[in-house]
Amino acid sequence: MSIGSQRLDPAHFGFDRDSGIVLHIANENNEAVQKAHCGNLLKKCKDKNDIIGICGQAPSDYPGFCEISGQRGIESMSSNPDTVIKNYHGA
Repeated sequence: MSIGSQRLDPAHFGFDRDSGIVLHIANENNEAVQKAHCGNLLKKCKDKNDIIGICGQAPSDYPGFCEISGQRGIESMSSNPDTVIKNYHGA
Protein backbone atom coordinates (compact mmCIF):
# COMPACT_ATOMS: atom_id res chain seq x y z
CA MET A 1 0.00 0.00 0.00
CA SER A 2 1.37 3.41 -0.93
CA ILE A 3 -0.22 6.45 0.70
CA GLY A 4 0.01 9.67 -1.31
CA SER A 5 0.58 12.34 1.31
CA GLN A 6 -0.74 15.12 -0.92
CA ARG A 7 -4.06 13.32 -1.27
CA LEU A 8 -4.77 13.08 2.45
CA ASP A 9 -5.70 16.68 3.25
CA PRO A 10 -8.18 17.20 0.36
CA ALA A 11 -9.84 13.91 1.26
CA HIS A 12 -10.13 14.92 4.89
CA PHE A 13 -11.21 18.55 4.46
CA GLY A 14 -13.07 18.17 1.16
CA PHE A 15 -11.23 20.64 -1.09
CA ASP A 16 -9.28 20.67 -4.32
CA ARG A 17 -5.60 20.12 -3.53
CA ASP A 18 -4.58 22.57 -6.25
CA SER A 19 -6.57 25.39 -4.67
CA GLY A 20 -4.18 27.77 -2.93
CA ILE A 21 -7.05 29.35 -1.00
CA VAL A 22 -7.03 26.90 1.92
CA LEU A 23 -3.54 25.43 1.89
CA HIS A 24 -2.41 27.76 4.67
CA ILE A 25 -4.85 26.12 7.10
CA ALA A 26 -4.84 22.53 5.89
CA ASN A 27 -2.05 20.29 4.68
CA GLU A 28 -0.89 16.70 5.02
CA ASN A 29 1.07 17.57 8.14
CA ASN A 30 -2.16 18.51 9.94
CA GLU A 31 -2.58 16.32 13.02
CA ALA A 32 -6.25 15.61 12.27
CA VAL A 33 -5.36 14.43 8.77
CA GLN A 34 -2.60 12.17 10.03
CA LYS A 35 -4.69 10.64 12.79
CA ALA A 36 -7.86 10.13 10.78
CA HIS A 37 -6.52 8.87 7.49
CA CYS A 38 -3.13 7.44 8.35
CA GLY A 39 -4.53 5.77 11.42
CA ASN A 40 -7.37 4.08 9.53
CA LEU A 41 -5.22 3.17 6.53
CA LEU A 42 -2.43 1.81 8.70
CA LYS A 43 -4.79 -0.34 10.74
CA LYS A 44 -6.39 -1.84 7.63
CA CYS A 45 -3.01 -2.56 6.04
CA LYS A 46 -1.56 -4.08 9.19
CA ASP A 47 -4.65 -6.27 9.59
CA LYS A 48 -3.85 -7.68 6.12
CA ASN A 49 -0.08 -7.83 6.75
CA ASP A 50 0.50 -5.40 3.88
CA ILE A 51 3.67 -3.33 3.54
CA ILE A 52 2.96 0.38 3.93
CA GLY A 53 4.81 3.22 2.24
CA ILE A 54 4.21 6.92 1.86
CA CYS A 55 5.01 9.07 -1.14
CA GLY A 56 4.52 12.75 -1.87
CA GLN A 57 6.06 15.94 -0.60
CA ALA A 58 5.32 15.63 3.12
CA PRO A 59 8.40 13.56 4.03
CA SER A 60 10.56 16.19 2.34
CA ASP A 61 8.68 19.34 3.32
CA TYR A 62 7.83 18.86 7.00
CA PRO A 63 10.56 18.25 9.58
CA GLY A 64 9.60 15.34 11.80
CA PHE A 65 7.09 13.84 9.35
CA CYS A 66 9.36 10.84 8.71
CA GLU A 67 9.85 10.17 12.40
CA ILE A 68 6.11 10.37 13.13
CA SER A 69 5.34 8.17 10.12
CA GLY A 70 7.89 5.59 11.24
CA GLN A 71 6.43 5.53 14.73
CA ARG A 72 3.01 4.89 13.21
CA GLY A 73 4.29 1.89 11.27
CA ILE A 74 4.99 3.24 7.79
CA GLU A 75 7.82 1.12 6.47
CA SER A 76 9.10 3.13 3.50
CA MET A 77 9.01 6.78 2.42
CA SER A 78 9.95 8.76 -0.62
CA SER A 79 12.04 11.86 -0.15
CA ASN A 80 13.54 14.52 -2.36
CA PRO A 81 17.28 14.01 -2.95
CA ASP A 82 18.19 17.10 -0.94
CA THR A 83 16.38 15.83 2.17
CA VAL A 84 17.23 12.11 2.20
CA ILE A 85 20.20 12.33 4.58
CA LYS A 86 18.48 14.81 6.90
CA ASN A 87 15.37 12.59 7.08
CA TYR A 88 17.38 9.42 7.54
CA HIS A 89 19.33 10.82 10.46
CA GLY A 90 16.29 12.54 11.95
CA ALA A 91 14.14 9.40 11.98
